[in-house]
Amino acid sequence: MRRPTPLRTKIIILSVLVCVGVAGAILFGTMRNREPGKLVAIPQKESLTVFIPAAGGRLTKKMVELKNGLSEKDKAAIIVAELKKEKAVPENLSLHESATDAEGIMYLNFSQELKSAKANPLNEITTVYSLVNSFLSNFAEAKSVQILVEGQALYTINGLLYTYAPIEFNNQLVEE
Repeated sequence: MRRPTPLRTKIIILSVLVCVGVAGAILFGTMRNREPGKLVAIPQKESLTVFIPAAGGRLTKKMVELKNGLSEKDKAAIIVAELKKEKAVPENLSLHESATDAEGIMYLNFSQELKSAKANPLNEITTVYSLVNSFLSNFAEAKSVQILVEGQALYTINGLLYTYAPIEFNNQLVEE
């Protein structure tokens, strides 16, 4: 095997240095030509999962995109509005307030229109679990939901489901 001559080694080293220098100059030139303050921020979006009634007493997921940084109260209002739009809850229903305690029970205080929901057993089930599943999916600190009407817990909304105690997420109703 032949050893490279000192002249040949110097030429190779010089060529590599020139290539690195040219690449550095090009990179520096393109970086320097950028205008400061012209960075484009891509707005982050959040989404809410809302469970709406589907055929056969099942619930289906609907994703709702919203602006980043909304308050908990705004998110709760959007959930109720989406459920109204999908006719999962009475159109004139209002959420007076919501709060979550240290044990993870989320209290939802609704107007009395919740009791006027269609008195059909299937509708009662889908109404209650549309609310419960939607709120539990979007509020990580909540583990169960206590439904209140005008500040009072009800034994049942329309005679079928026991709603006096906190209710947990019902995955059996969710369509896959």
